[in-house]
Amino acid sequence: MTDLNLDEDFSPLDGASEIICDFSDALRYHETTFGISQSNSQVGVYSLSLNAKQLEEEFVIFEQIPNVESWPISKLIQRELNHERAKRICDDYLLKDNSLKYFPPLTAVLIPTDDIHQPREHYEHPVSEEDVALRVKYAHLKWEDLTIEQNVRGLSLIKRGSGAAGALVWDKRKLSAVIIDGQHRFKALLLARQKNKSYDGCAVSVNIINLFELTKSTKQSPTALARDLFVTINSTPVEVDEARLVLMDDKESFATFTQVLVDDSDKNEGPAVRPELIDWRCEQGKHDTVLALTGVLTLWSVLSFSICKGRAMASIEDRLNEATVRKWCDSMNSWLDADRCLEEKLGPSETLNARLEEATASATSNESEEESPFLFSYSKSAVDVLRNEFKRRYAPAFRLVFAKLSPYASFQSVATGSKAFDQKSKLHSYLRSFRARRAELYREPGTSSAVDKYKQQLGQLTSNRVPYTVMGQKAVFYSLFNGYLSDLDDELSNEELIRSTTEKFINEFNDCFDLLQTSNSVGNDFFNTKFRPEYKKGAIPINGKVCQDFWKGIIVKVNDELDYGNPATKILASIFLDLLNYDVKEEFRFTPRADIVRRHRRILVLSGVQDDEAEEVAEDLVIAKEGIVQKLLRA
Repeated sequence: MTDLNLDEDFSPLDGASEIICDFSDALRYHETTFGISQSNSQVGVYSLSLNAKQLEEEFVIFEQIPNVESWPISKLIQRELNHERAKRICDDYLLKDNSLKYFPPLTAVLIPTDDIHQPREHYEHPVSEEDVALRVKYAHLKWEDLTIEQNVRGLSLIKRGSGAAGALVWDKRKLSAVIIDGQHRFKALLLARQKNKSYDGCAVSVNIINLFELTKSTKQSPTALARDLFVTINSTPVEVDEARLVLMDDKESFATFTQVLVDDSDKNEGPAVRPELIDWRCEQGKHDTVLALTGVLTLWSVLSFSICKGRAMASIEDRLNEATVRKWCDSMNSWLDADRCLEEKLGPSETLNARLEEATASATSNESEEESPFLFSYSKSAVDVLRNEFKRRYAPAFRLVFAKLSPYASFQSVATGSKAFDQKSKLHSYLRSFRARRAELYREPGTSSAVDKYKQQLGQLTSNRVPYTVMGQKAVFYSLFNGYLSDLDDELSNEELIRSTTEKFINEFNDCFDLLQTSNSVGNDFFNTKFRPEYKKGAIPINGKVCQDFWKGIIVKVNDELDYGNPATKILASIFLDLLNYDVKEEFRFTPRADIVRRHRRILVLSGVQDDEAEEVAEDLVIAKEGIVQKLLRA
C-alpha cells in the first residue's frame, strides 16, 4: 500500500465548507492491537504521531471538556489535574537546558457527546452527511483512489487500499478526544509551548483506544469502559487520589455503593446527597465540614463500617485473608441476601459461597502438596448485582437521613438559603467546579465574598459538633443499621419496611437531639466535643479534672483530638443507641461502660495520676457523666 502523504494530500482547501461538521485535522494513524478483552478479542488502537500544536488543538483533558462540571458522577473518566505537578514537569524537565526530552505515548479515548457536551450512553450510527462533508473539505483529493471507513458517527478513517494505516478524522461535535493517561504530561507540554514557541513542533505519540467494538462485546457504555481503563492504568494511591478511585472503581463493592449514593444521573430520584454538599477529595480521609456535609471517602467509610463493621474487599491483602473474606461474605448475605440474588441473576457458580469454596479448595495443591495462597475473587457482574440490590434496599434510607436528620437538615437549610443549589449563583458554580477551577472562580468579583460567607455560616453550625464529623456519621448510620434495621431480619428485602424503620430512627434521633441541644453554645450543646456540663459539687475528683469535658475519655483523646478509630466509633454508636433506648424510669448507664472507664483511666495515667488511684477516679468520672445524661434526658 502507498502511504498517504498527509502534509500534501490532507491540507483542506481554503474556504472549504464543513457543512454540519467540526472536523479535527486529518492525522496519520497506524492501527494495531494489544491485550485480550473480556470477550477474548484483542483491543484495537489507533497510534498517532503529531506535534504539540496539533495535540492542543485536537485533544483535551477531562476538566477541559465544556460543561464537564454537570456530568453525572457515574461518568467520571479521569482524576482531577494537579496543576502544580504539571508546572513542575514543565519547568524542571521540559524547559531545563541540556536534557533529553522524551515522553511516553499518551493514551486517549473518543467519547460520544451530545450538543451540550454531555456523555452519550452509546456511539451513534454513521450518517451519509459526514461522508459528503469530508469530501467537500478535501475536495482536491483524488477520491477515486481513496475509501472512507465509518463504523460510528463522527469518526472517519481515510484509506488508500486495505492496509492498517491512513488518516483519521473525527467530528468534534459528536466525539470528544480525551486524554485518560498522561494528562500531566499533556498540560506540561502546553505550558512549555506558552513559554517557548519551539515546542509547537515537538513530536508527540498518542494511542487512541478503539472503544467502539468493545462497547458491543462488553455491553458497557463508552464512559464505563474509559473508567475501567483509567482505574486499571492508575490503580496506585501514589498516582491517583483515593477519593477519585472510589468514584471510578466498578469492581470493589463499597466503591460502587458509594457511587450509588452520589450519582446524580437519575433525575427522578436524585442522589442521596446533592453534589454541591460533597467533598470530592477528602484530604487526609476527612471531609471539610465548613464546605461539605459529607465526602466521598466519608461515605465509603460509613458503608463499610455500618454494613461490614469496617471490613471490605478493597485490597489484595483483604482478599488473601480468609477470615476477613468469610466475615465480608456473611455481611453481604445478611444485608443484601447476596447469594440468593447472585444465583437468581447469574447462576450458582457466581454466588459468594461458591467463590469462597473455590478459593479454599485451590489454596492447597493436591499434586505437589505445597501450599498456595488463599485468594478470593468475584466477577464484575456479581458486583453489579450487589450494587443494584444495595440501591434498591438502602439508597432511599441514606437519602432520608441526609434530608431529615436534624443536624443534616440544618446544613441543607444553610445551603439552600445561600443559593448553593441555584444554578445561576456564583456559589453554585464554585461548588460544582474542580479544585483548579475553584481557585480561578474565587478570584472573580462576588465569588469570594459568597464563598467566605457560606463557610462562616457552616463553620458556626458544624464546628466541633460530633454529628458532622466522619466518626459522627459512621456512628449515626451504624446505629441505624445495627440498632434498627437489623431487627427486620428476613424482612430486609421489604423496601417499604426499611423506609418506615428509617423514618422511626430519624424521628427518635431528632427528638433526642433537640432535647440534648438547648443551644449551639459549648455549655449547652451535648453534641459539641468541648461540652463541659455543670456537675454536682464534688462529682469530679480533683485529680480527674483533666476529663471534665464530657467527651474527653470517650471519643476525645488526651491531646484533645477526636479518636477516629473504629473502637471509639463503636462506643459513640452505642451511646447514640443508649440515648434512643433510654427509659426515664430507669437509671442511665452506658452500655460499653467498661470500655469507657478503661479509656478514662488511660488518659488519667498519661496525665500523671497514679495507677492505684486512676481506676477509682475513672469510675467516678463515668458515674458523673452518666448522671449528666440522665439529668438532660429527664428534663
